[in-house]
Amino acid sequence: MGDGLTMIRQKLLDALDAAEEAGDHQAVATLGRAAADTIEKQAKLAGLHIAIPQQIELNVRSAAAVLERAEQELLAIAQQPQSEIVDAEVVE
Repeated sequence: MGDGLTMIRQKLLDALDAAEEAGDHQAVATLGRAAADTIEKQAKLAGLHIAIPQQIELNVRSAAAVLERAEQELLAIAQQPQSEIVDAEVVE
């Protein structure tokens, strides 16, 4: 299986070179992706592909929970003692 992938990879890279020389950007992109996929498969077969575990923390809240918390915070602010308001005008 590895030898077959090596042959496929080489043909893809040769076709990639030809497409690049011809200025066919669409083919270059397509062949580049195919070559990268083949290289990745070979790495997996050789045991070189190491999966890195990822941990994602996710807090899911409903809209009702968000509104309830906002209401609690606003009520707490409203219960704080208010400072006196001074009303003034500038006289020139």
